[in-house]
Amino acid sequence: MGLIAQCDGGCGATTDDVSTFTEFGIVKKVWYCEKCAAALYKLYDERDDAHVRHSRALAVDLLDEVRTFQLMNRNARLPDAPE
Repeated sequence: MGLIAQCDGGCGATTDDVSTFTEFGIVKKVWYCEKCAAALYKLYDERDDAHVRHSRALAVDLLDEVRTFQLMNRNARLPDAPE
């Protein structure tokens, strides 16, 4: 009896050889056809770009808050803060 795998990307593509699909996931594995895999890679790129943008903004905001605190409390020593 043969088995048919369906693309987990939602397009409905099927294959009888799952090695032709791209595997994603570490714990929860999914398999995408070539077209859906390209869309997921694009999503991953957008997610990574958003992460970089937001983590940079957080670092800048946090450093501003630390500087403000230090100006208001000149003799204070902060744990784990850049000095």
